[in-house]
Amino acid sequence: MAAVRTAYVYDADLRIKANAQGRNYWYEYVREICDQLGLRAAAISRQALADGATLSQYSVLIVGDLAASELPPGAAANLDAWVTQGGALIGFATDGLDVVFGNKAGGVTRQPIDDFTLAGFFDLK
Repeated sequence: MAAVRTAYVYDADLRIKANAQGRNYWYEYVREICDQLGLRAAAISRQALADGATLSQYSVLIVGDLAASELPPGAAANLDAWVTQGGALIGFATDGLDVVFGNKAGGVTRQPIDDFTLAGFFDLK
């Protein structure tokens, strides 16, 4: 069996921006979660989403809640081609990639107290 090469999008600029606004940059935790699961995952920049050569090095990619404006040009088409070739894409409220994921966002449930409050749900319609 071939090794599963995993990557996740981590952008230091977005972390700095979120922290300056008093918010968490959740992809700091993705690194920790992967480590706790024993999953060796490489951090890649969001610019790498438009680079087919970079994506071809991985079989699994975790992409967080990037806004469509934060995706580099060509990212959606590039990710779609990568998935078509067998890549497994895992996303968390990633805006602008509904076509790639094959779904459509229905809305956002805001946390009632803070980002750590449990208030989420999943609904298949």
